[in-house]
Amino acid sequence: MARLCGRVATAALIGCALIGSGVGAAQQLQALSKDQQEQIAEILKTAYSEVRKEYYDPKFQGLDWDSRYREYSERIGNAHSMNEGFQVVAAFLAGLKDSHTYFPPRFG
Repeated sequence: MARLCGRVATAALIGCALIGSGVGAAQQLQALSKDQQEQIAEILKTAYSEVRKEYYDPKFQGLDWDSRYREYSERIGNAHSMNEGFQVVAAFLAGLKDSHTYFPPRFG
């Protein structure tokens, strides 16, 4: 479990580093660029894979983990800022209702 938290935290750090790459107020009203969507998708994929590999409950709290991943992958296209993209990742993990498995999005 500690490894899982560490890897999800690593994904969070990557996300925080990406936020510093320059998302201005004007960009927040526009859709994410292809590159930004790919960055968020990679963070989501890492969270999905690490939970699948390391999570203590093989039934994922009753969630269909693969279906959930596909659903939240599609939501990335609706994000208008990196913060909204990070919120997609956070919401994806929040479905586990586990205080040890989360993604803290950076609002700013």
